[in-house]
Amino acid sequence: MVVTQCPLCGSESLEERRGEYQATAPANTPGGPMLIPNATWHHCAHCGEELLPRPLTKALESEQRRRLSAAVPVTS
Repeated sequence: MVVTQCPLCGSESLEERRGEYQATAPANTPGGPMLIPNATWHHCAHCGEELLPRPLTKALESEQRRRLSAAVPVTS
C-alpha cells in the first residue's frame, strides 16, 4: 500500500524521497547534523512533514548512540 496523503495536513502531495537523509542532532549529541546515506522517506510538499520508515529511524538512533558512546570519557 502506497501512502499518498499527509497525515498532518491531509494534502495529497506526499512524495517518496531517496538519497542522503540529514537530521539535526539533539542538543546533547555531538558532531553536527546526522547523515544517513541511501535512505528512503516520504516528504509532504505542502507542509514539509517527513515520514520516516522504521529502518531510517533505527539508523538515526544507532548514529546517535554511536556519537554519545564516543563522547563519554573513559575513567580508570
